[in-house]
Amino acid sequence: VISLGLLFFLIPGVVIACGYAVVAQSVVLEDPRSGIDALGRSWDLTRGYKGKAFVLGLVMFTLILLPFIVALALTVVLPYWEVVLSIAGQLLQAFTLLYYDLRVRKEGFDVHHLSRQLGLEVETAEA
Repeated sequence: VISLGLLFFLIPGVVIACGYAVVAQSVVLEDPRSGIDALGRSWDLTRGYKGKAFVLGLVMFTLILLPFIVALALTVVLPYWEVVLSIAGQLLQAFTLLYYDLRVRKEGFDVHHLSRQLGLEVETAEA
């Protein structure tokens, strides 16, 4: 009975976490009017792609958190915690890539247009 109850608590929690996987990117890159708007934007972008967000989170957990926990348990990582955190920060950028992937797939977002808005003119190869 407890396991069944945990499933009804755990599975919706994972679905909600996957729906809000790109909230930070939405806040930073789109400047929504409020936090509720950012949550709604993330939920809309991940609609139909929550499985992709789940797999990305699972891969990141496997690559970052699990080895860190094991190393911490062995107290090997303590002198190298800055390196571990740096690697974790680099791998977490995968969610930014997920954000742009979702925008391109769902909205036809033009990355070249974004680069022009940011003042980063990108030369294109002409045939």
